[in-house]
Amino acid sequence: MIALDKYLYSKFTIGSTKRYLFAIEKLSDYLGENNAINARFIDITSYLHSLRQRGFKNEYVQTEFYGIKQYYKWLVLINIRVDDPTDNIKLNDLSNKCVQFQDLFTTEELTLLLKKKNRYELLKWRDYLAISFYIYQGLTTGEISSLTIHDISLEKEVVFIMDSRNCSRILKLNSNQTMAYKRYITFDRPFLLKFKTDQLFIGKLGQPETSEGFHYLIESQRKLFPTRKLNPKTVRQSVIVNLLKQGVSLMEVQLFAGHHHSSTTERYIQQDLSQMRSEIDRFFPLK
Repeated sequence: MIALDKYLYSKFTIGSTKRYLFAIEKLSDYLGENNAINARFIDITSYLHSLRQRGFKNEYVQTEFYGIKQYYKWLVLINIRVDDPTDNIKLNDLSNKCVQFQDLFTTEELTLLLKKKNRYELLKWRDYLAISFYIYQGLTTGEISSLTIHDISLEKEVVFIMDSRNCSRILKLNSNQTMAYKRYITFDRPFLLKFKTDQLFIGKLGQPETSEGFHYLIESQRKLFPTRKLNPKTVRQSVIVNLLKQGVSLMEVQLFAGHHHSSTTERYIQQDLSQMRSEIDRFFPLK
């Protein structure tokens, strides 16, 4: 079994090797040696964020990260790990991929969206059903616009979500959704329909509803939350975060959301900032 220092010396200069060993040591101090070995995506990104919070420049954080990446490459090489938790981390867009928890909404706040007033009575239950897929199943706009009449089973009270990335899933409907669906599919949709199509949602002109139309259902209600970003993305993020807060397991939430990688779901785990600050002060006290 090749030792870590020899592995690094075989690839880098003496100076770089010492620098990377220092970065790995600091990560182990922060997480604990055993936790560092078994670290997940969220553990690494939390550590990198802690460095940025302490004011370290991007160049420093980038060097730390590169040293950490070599550590997990070595662990995979010597068969301690089968995966590399740093694979899906890109420092250039890490901040963009992070969930902005301050913009998110509670379950109670999301249900307010269902009370949207509609000047077109014929679209009342259609809009209710579409919005409900955002706030109960956390669907994306693309998934909602792709739904067909064959994707809803009233008998089983489920909706089938087809995904080309092999993340297809079956999600439970609630009683309010089944009621809205029955009303819409029996009375409103046939009246709206101008030509034959299996698409579930039909616009007021008789054609399948567009993505812009679904976005409008959410974004037109921004006045409810004037200081936050209300859009389909933050609604979906809120649904996922709320499930994790309720104690639903990471794997269950990953399946629910249709995430291809568990690391994607881990981004939605909200860190306790006060605990994070105490850990930073403990392991890296300011001089």
